Amino acid sequence: MRRAILLIIFLAFAQFASAQGIEQMQEAVALAQELNLTNESIMVVGSNLDAPETAMLELAKSRIPPALAPEYLDDSNATLALLENETHRNIILVGGPSQNSVSEVYYQRGWISNETKRSYMGFDLKVGRTANGAPLLLVSDARGFLDIKKEGVSASPLRFVIDEKYVPAAATGVTLSLMALLSLVRTVLERFFLGLGRREKKIKEQAVKIFGIKVREAASLLLAAVVLAASITWVFTGPTAAFFPLLLVNILVALITVVGHELVHLVFGRMFGIKMEYVFWPAGSLFTLLSGYLGNPFGMAGFLVEEGDAGMRRKIGLMKLAGPLASSLFALIFAAINVFAPWEIFQMVYTMASTLALVELLPFEPFDGVSIRKWNVFTWFFVFCAVALLYIIINFIF
Repeated sequence: MRRAILLIIFLAFAQFASAQGIEQMQEAVALAQELNLTNESIMVVGSNLDAPETAMLELAKSRIPPALAPEYLDDSNATLALLENETHRNIILVGGPSQNSVSEVYYQRGWISNETKRSYMGFDLKVGRTANGAPLLLVSDARGFLDIKKEGVSASPLRFVIDEKYVPAAATGVTLSLMALLSLVRTVLERFFLGLGRREKKIKEQAVKIFGIKVREAASLLLAAVVLAASITWVFTGPTAAFFPLLLVNILVALITVVGHELVHLVFGRMFGIKMEYVFWPAGSLFTLLSGYLGNPFGMAGFLVEEGDAGMRRKIGLMKLAGPLASSLFALIFAAINVFAPWEIFQMVYTMASTLALVELLPFEPFDGVSIRKWNVFTWFFVFCAVALLYIIINFIF
């Protein structure tokens, strides 16, 4: 039996469609025969596969007969070195350049050509050969070719103590723990010099304004956007030449995202008659930049201060809740769009929006989750769990 059948079983096109799927599977069989892939195979699985690719891979593994099973390898440097001398076996790469490090290297070497692209049931197939003549087959969805790889994860110091694929989650956990720990420390230095105590912040009525906009508040929004943009840009580019060009784009994207988020607060604040102001948070900026350096952006560089008594608790809670809900919806929309029309800007938008939404709901000072929890703990808990789940899905799973 031809080993090429393995490729067809692996792709499992017939599992995702009916008559049309069978017809496309036959086309795939013809492609495999055209390549004359008759030898044993090595399957190199990318470390950053998205949910559809992971589901396809697991289904394929369950369908492949043991006699035809390939040798499964990860996309580590050790695998890349092992494949340098491969001449006989087929090399199947699962995941595009942004998801599979071996795919990225082979693409850069020109061993895989875009001219050979075939599309089946939402997956792209590209073929080629190594310098030693080993047949190559790359299988990926569009995001594997068009999304930006998180290069900053490879530069994170956490990679020395844990597996690289766990670095983003660990970076989030470390930053969250530090923020929680620091929020419990109520010293004079932290409250009056680092601005950790939001309740000591007062709204200045005599602030300088230009066209009705407070200069201090506008500057705070701009600084917060720059910090968030720098953190996210580092995660996606790391210490590469692409950092500064993407940073300039991300500052604009972050400014729109942050201003849009705060405008939602403003609309509800005006509706409820709540006085408020956005202020820059130096300590929060350090947390945000640290999280990006560690491998995943998590934090915020500013927050809202408001004036209101206990009788306005419900109105303040609703006003604070509106921002995270709006940002969550924003993140969900752009994450969904990116599935069907991948673009790096969409990646930046849903990363920023989902981060703002979850961080603001944290239940300790100076985050908005405190006000929401004081108003209605059940509402806070339900929304926090939903937003946290959305954050995990679109940033770590899908």
